Amino acid sequence: LRPNGYAGPLGYASAATMADYVLVDMFAKAVTGQATPQEAMEEAEKRANRYYRV
Repeated sequence: LRPNGYAGPLGYASAATMADYVLVDMFAKAVTGQATPQEAMEEAEKRANRYYRV
């Protein structure tokens, strides 16, 4: 992972996604077997979209 603000300023969406542990939870669910990598990625995408409003 790149540090916050890489290739641009740290904005609300980036800070909120990091504070909500979206990526950390995605990796944890995939490596512990709580979800398949695909399922973990899809859930993380939904969570991130709350902040990025894509």
